[in-house]
Amino acid sequence: MAPDPIVVVLDTSILRSDIGLGGVEFESLGRLCTDGIVKLRLSTVTIGEFESQRVAFATKALSTAEAELETALTQTRRAGARGLETEIRSAKATVERLRDETRQRTLDDFQAWMGRVGVVPIPFDPADTAAVFQGYFSGAPPFKKEKSREDLPDAFIWEAAKRATDEAGAIHFLAKDDALRDASDTDPRITKHGSLGEFLACQAVKAKQDEMNLHARAIRRQRSEDVITRLLALLEGSPEQLSNAVKDGLAEELVGADIDASALSWAEEPIYVSYADGVEIEEIDIHGAIVLPGAIASVPVHFSADVDVDYWADRFSALDMNLSPTGEENPHSIEVSDSVRVEGVATVSVDLLDAAALYDADDGTLLDAALIRLRGVDRAAIMDPVW
Repeated sequence: MAPDPIVVVLDTSILRSDIGLGGVEFESLGRLCTDGIVKLRLSTVTIGEFESQRVAFATKALSTAEAELETALTQTRRAGARGLETEIRSAKATVERLRDETRQRTLDDFQAWMGRVGVVPIPFDPADTAAVFQGYFSGAPPFKKEKSREDLPDAFIWEAAKRATDEAGAIHFLAKDDALRDASDTDPRITKHGSLGEFLACQAVKAKQDEMNLHARAIRRQRSEDVITRLLALLEGSPEQLSNAVKDGLAEELVGADIDASALSWAEEPIYVSYADGVEIEEIDIHGAIVLPGAIASVPVHFSADVDVDYWADRFSALDMNLSPTGEENPHSIEVSDSVRVEGVATVSVDLLDAAALYDADDGTLLDAALIRLRGVDRAAIMDPVW
């Protein structure tokens, strides 16, 4: 089970510190939310208050322009410049449209941000009203003094934060307002911060990141083990596809290689293979642990195959063994054709980009042959001629 996230409640003042919510600190907060490290909660009062402030900020110049154009319309009429009325009204209508569009886009952008970071609203509870007005008349925090109407929104935000604390057991409460932070001193379950930067730098965030990283590594390790188990079952049930992957690539791997031929009585050194073809796999089996470093699994296999080869042999040994020359020779050796048994260990790669298929496939499903490729021959030896 994933570790529980840190529950964070923001006051409007924290949101207002970056009206566009696009600064480095809010980007960092967003990543913590999407990574599951932080669960961000905002009271509906905070949401409404910030939306109003954000819209006012975004439309201030346009509202001013609209008022100025209304003044211009009045003044031109009084001055007798009536021919300009139509143009001024048109400009005023354009400004009004831009103001309305700006308002809607500002609201839409904030809603989209809340969706991206997974904000969980704290709904208004009418029962908060009694506690709020008790503080209103007594002047208790977050009220700065008795009957301070300007502190009413903060009081409702504080009551919402307390309910969030009851639900989560503990929260981190971020507020620039001193009275709001003073109110949080009354509850040991609440950790207060005066800024977003202060919260991001706190030890609780680092500890939760470390905890989440350990959990993520455990999940990846388990998934890898699950994939390998499923892949092993499919490979064991797909011997023909595995055999064909080695068969298709073995000849190319042998050509140009010096192959161990110590099993042959006449060969004292590795022999150089100049041509290979006609591969027939006699035996193949998985030989060791499957490695899954990423989307490509590496599967070690042991193989035994009959192969038609041309290789260079000592001149006298070739004549003694009645090997078939190809006509190519040099002073010390000649090229001969032979059919030999080759045994060795190779690495087969399996493309797991569509890893979901490993889980969805029925037990009787064969692994798609197109996903299996011979990646290389790690070790090979000629065991004996095939006569």
